[in-house]
Formats: sequence, C-alpha cells, structure tokens
Amino acid sequence: MGAYNEVLGTAECPRCHNKVEAVIQFKYGATAHHVYHLGDILIWGANDIGIPGVAEVIVDGEGEGSCPRCGFNEDWPIVITVHRDRLVSLSRANGEYDFSQGHEGFIVLQS
Repeated sequence: MGAYNEVLGTAECPRCHNKVEAVIQFKYGATAHHVYHLGDILIWGANDIGIPGVAEVIVDGEGEGSCPRCGFNEDWPIVITVHRDRLVSLSRANGEYDFSQGHEGFIVLQS
C-alpha cells in the first residue's frame, strides 16, 4: 500500500457482522504512517493526499482484524467518513462508493 495512515477502531466483521477491533489503513491527509482514533483530526503537511478542510469526504480503507466469533482473519474493505479533517466513522464497504473511478482513494461528498 506504500505510505499510508492507520485508524484504530471498531468495524463490522464482513462474515458474521460482529463488531471487531480493527486497524484500518488509508491514504488521506499527510500519509506518513500516522496512527489515529475516531474523533482525531488529520495531520496535513507532508506527502499529502486529499483536500484539507473538506466538509465531507469518504475515504477507501483496508481493515485488518480477527473476529473472535466466526474466526474471520483476512483484510476487508472499509469506508472512512471524514468531516472537516475529523475522522468520524468506519463502516464496512457495501459497494455504494466506487473508488475505482478516481486514482486517489477518496470521494468528496460535500466541499
């Protein structure tokens, strides 16, 4: 994945929908291996990907974690919602957003 950031949080297991503690890799903000939690504000200023201060952006992420209920232990796609540089939510990707249309891995919903 090259230079990326991580957000630590709870995400839905793609197999059984159990809540799982996960590490989600993503490329938005200063991609310099920063580690965030939900509620944190993104750092900008080095190796930036994205647009600082956007009202709402959806970012493509890759989750990794192990589900204690069903044993799922693979990477899975996660959507990260960012409001004005604040990481606000994680959700299991359901195909609603097509990140393949752009080369950066994010979609601006509201500028």
